[in-house]
Amino acid sequence: MDQRKAFIRNRLKEDDLSPEQRGLFRLLGRDRYLDLCEELGRTAVSVAKLETLRRSIARRKIQENKKLYKSLKISKAQLAAMYGFSAKTVYNILNSADKRHE
Repeated sequence: MDQRKAFIRNRLKEDDLSPEQRGLFRLLGRDRYLDLCEELGRTAVSVAKLETLRRSIARRKIQENKKLYKSLKISKAQLAAMYGFSAKTVYNILNSADKRHE
């Protein structure tokens, strides 16, 4: 560890940070927070909401299992209910998968 990082590591207090940074500091802990600062300092970082991740996974699952759903005769409305989408969204997901494979 270089001297600069050691200096900061040994002296940094949570009160030295902005309110937004304090949350990261508490969540990650001192060492991981400093690693994050070193790696991504002065970079805008966007963190996805859990719902956004769930929707991305659901979209992928619908696309990957399109043939299975068709063979089981599962309707778009049923898929929508299973994955928490509207029937129109399921329709769009299935059509976009078709266009990628043309």
